[in-house]
Amino acid sequence: MVMSEDARVQMALVPLFLHCPSYGVHVPDAVDWLSKAGLPKSAFDAPAADTLQLYYQAAVYIQTSLQQGPPLTDLYSAALGLTPATQIMTPQDAEAAVQAVADIHAQRAGSKVINWARTYRHQLDVYAWYASPKP
Repeated sequence: MVMSEDARVQMALVPLFLHCPSYGVHVPDAVDWLSKAGLPKSAFDAPAADTLQLYYQAAVYIQTSLQQGPPLTDLYSAALGLTPATQIMTPQDAEAAVQAVADIHAQRAGSKVINWARTYRHQLDVYAWYASPKP
């Protein structure tokens, strides 16, 4: 998904991790493989391994703010120089953490044009719609 040239497919990683937190155990192996494979950059010019880490970390902070379901394991806050998820205590803390991930994403993608924080939050709306009961 992270290598897709369709932004919607890449962005679907956030609701995927929120809906299936057990998939998080596979993220380190995927990041390792993407790092070693020498694959081209993702569609937004950030290395694919970085992109996967950032979407995962955004999902961690969003899930922390939701305070429901099994928590995603905080795998990358230390490596990214971010606040550990265990220290996120308020919705404002979670919002600041998501913004910090977005700032790193913009820097690594080399573009300030995309509002990464809004992109991550939009995926929360997608997840909420998907997870809600349908008539």
